[in-house]
Amino acid sequence: LAFVKRLAKITKSKIATEQIETLNQICGRCLQESDAPTSVRFVHNLDKPLIDTIKETVNTGHVSKIQILSPFYDTHLEPFPVFRNLFPESKFEIYLQQKRSNFPKSSFEDIKSHAALMLFSNVDRYLHGKAIFFHAGRTVWALTSSANFTRSALLECPPEGNYEIGIIGQIEKDLAEALLLPAGKKARSVKKIDEVQVDMSPEFIPHTGFIDYITEAVLEDGCIIISVDSA
Repeated sequence: LAFVKRLAKITKSKIATEQIETLNQICGRCLQESDAPTSVRFVHNLDKPLIDTIKETVNTGHVSKIQILSPFYDTHLEPFPVFRNLFPESKFEIYLQQKRSNFPKSSFEDIKSHAALMLFSNVDRYLHGKAIFFHAGRTVWALTSSANFTRSALLECPPEGNYEIGIIGQIEKDLAEALLLPAGKKARSVKKIDEVQVDMSPEFIPHTGFIDYITEAVLEDGCIIISVDSA
């Protein structure tokens, strides 16, 4: 509740602010954060980048394998060297869906000694989920979030970076393995980068210049009133 209050204030949405206040009055006590210990918690990047939350949560000294699932990547895989420095003993697996990601194939030579590409080539449904699994023996930490494997999602805070939310914590090893078997289909290891087919359609091309973000759309007296926040 505290997060959505802050988000409404940032976006300057009057309607959202009023709705959140109404929700707080009706069931605020039920939505208060509990002090009870839990292995999974809600996270965001309003105050610090998600990479800092990962540092604080995951035992960096014992992670032997990191599995990355993301449909979107930046041109130079900027988060990868940061993760390599943070987890120098870890092997990496990057999971891609054939024809459904914008993975920068030109970066493969730079990372192939540290990372294996795992390709879903027989899954019809678009895999839009994002997750990072950190393996340390039978212990697995998972970050499942809105964040793609990009600098703006993982290494920065808004407004320079994206607004991101997610959950992080320990999960069962069997569950982590199951989450990488969509529809029971297993990814295969890529031997040559030419095996990977990427999608560079407009939705995967970063926008440049001035952008108007719609923060609110309200129907009043038969008219739609739109509020924007230019960036």
